[in-house]
This record gives sequence, structure tokens and C-alpha cells, in this order.
Amino acid sequence: MKLRGLCATVGTSLLVVSIIVASCMASRETRPNVLLVTIDTLRPDHLSLYGSPLKETPAIDSLGHQGTVFDAAHCDVTWTTPSMASTMTGSYAIHHGFKSPYDRLSDANVTLAEILRGAGYQTAAIVGSYPLDSIYGLDQGFEVYDDAMTQPLLTGATAEVQPVESKRLDDVKAQQDWNFQKTINNSMRPDDQVTDAALALLASLRSQRRPFFLWVHYFGPHDLPDIALNVFENATIHVDTYADKVVRTDREIGRLIAGLGTDLDRMLVILHADHGESLGEHEFVGHGRYLFEDNLRVPLIVRWPGHVPAGIRAQALVGNIDIAPTVLEAAGLAK
Repeated sequence: MKLRGLCATVGTSLLVVSIIVASCMASRETRPNVLLVTIDTLRPDHLSLYGSPLKETPAIDSLGHQGTVFDAAHCDVTWTTPSMASTMTGSYAIHHGFKSPYDRLSDANVTLAEILRGAGYQTAAIVGSYPLDSIYGLDQGFEVYDDAMTQPLLTGATAEVQPVESKRLDDVKAQQDWNFQKTINNSMRPDDQVTDAALALLASLRSQRRPFFLWVHYFGPHDLPDIALNVFENATIHVDTYADKVVRTDREIGRLIAGLGTDLDRMLVILHADHGESLGEHEFVGHGRYLFEDNLRVPLIVRWPGHVPAGIRAQALVGNIDIAPTVLEAAGLAK
């Protein structure tokens, strides 16, 4: 695996680059706790940190002001599962091989969690939606992978929500039918439940003497279509409520960060999105179908006091595939 982390690309001058690289390499002697925060379907231009005039997002803004903000970060795939496979493997989808909703990340891939766990890290994840269910293989390397969903991703069904077990089936049509049953039942959980689970897990991780890697995935900005409405009605609701959903997610980020307390100052925190979202541009609402900038561009913030400078806006072109090698550099595990 060839590693190219954000530490090598953050600066806008050779001086800044050399300072950042030196800071990352020095971290080999002390392995930091690592918090990776993924916000599903988040456009950077709906964060006040990135210039949004619509709503204030103070929690994410604060992280950005205390770290380095990347203005030209992109995903390589515009839907959740393969994008996060790229994030966790540090490789493009063409290499890790996840191509469709009926795939599973091959065990031949080596994930960030596997490397960190092999080096003595505790590895844990809290995910907020069915596209990151363990059946898709992104649980590789995690000692704890909490994918317990409580609410439907596809709303409007008349029946009471029932717990539907996640399954992988050989027949595509059978899998489609099963996925539909899953999406109208327990296929996501609200952001407040994600934060609650993450804070409870943090207490357990802190009680150990080993460093930890915690991945927390929020689903808040994603649309929750109502099957009783048509496509146009659902799209209109999503566009009209998107900014407010981002604000609610920001509030939960603030609660998570507050729960870290003074540990935050000794921790590497990376916040990003799996992909963006079209909100009417190009006569399209959603993601996963096109490679427009609205879908490809994502926010990316790296905060690590004493190692990554605060208040820097980095213009270098970077991607989600740079996250894994960055964490490994910080942990002194880069090859």
C-alpha cells in the first residue's frame, strides 16, 4: 500500500509542508487517539465555515478554526458504501472493487482498522444507516461495530416498524426485496442516538490503557423519502429542509465534542463527508448517479493540536483516500 497522507499536501508553501510533515513524523513516538467523524450527504457550502449564508454551524466551525480546513476535498464515488470503502482502505474503488449495492468489501483489502488493531489500537465504530451495515464488509478490523438501527430510512409505511435482520442473499432480486423490507423498518438511527451510543462507547474505550480509533457516522443530512409521496414532492421537501438537517447534525457534533472534554487536545480528529448532494443543480436532487461537483466535493477538517496548525485553509486537491494514510502517519505506522 502506497501511502500519501494529508500531512504531505496540506500546505500552500514548501515551508508549511515541511513543518506539517515534521509534525506528523514526530508522532511516531506517541500514538494519538483518533476520532473519525463522517457526516453522510454533507455539502461543504452548507457549513458557515465554508461560507454558507444560510445557517450557522458552530460546532463544525469550531473544529475548523482549531485545525486545518481543506477547500478542495473530494470523494471518488458519490454514494456511501463504496466511498467509505475508499476511505477505510486508502484506495480508489477501481482497486478495492466495491461496485454495487449487492457487493461486499473483499477480505483481500486491508483496512485502516485492521492495521491499527494489529498495532495495538482499540477499534470501534458507530454507524447511522443501513448502507454501512456489517453485511457490506466495512466492519473489517473493528473490535466493536455498532450497526444497530432503530428507524426506517424509507418512511410512510403504514405498518409499525419491526426489527428486520440484515442479510446477504445470492439472488439479486431476492436481495432487492429484502433491502426494501429493511429500509421501511430498522435501517437508520437519528443523530442523537448516534451521539448517545458514541459517548457510551467512549467511556469504555477510555477505561483501557490502549489508544483507540473511533469512527462515528451521522446520517442526519440524508433524505428520508416518504413512499406515500411522489419523487418531485420528496425532492422538494429534501431541498427545503436540507439546511435545517445540517444544523441538527452540527448540534450533535457539538455534543460529541463536548463529551470528549480535555481528551480532545490530545486527539487527532478528522471530520469529513462520504459524498455531497445535488439540491436542484443540473435538474437533479440526490447523489450516486452523476459526478457533478455538488456530489463529489466534501468538507474535510483535520484537528490535532501541536501537530496540525490551526487556522489554515489548504487549497491542495485531496480526497477521502488520503484519510487512512494520514491516520497511519500520525500513529507512526506509515510504510
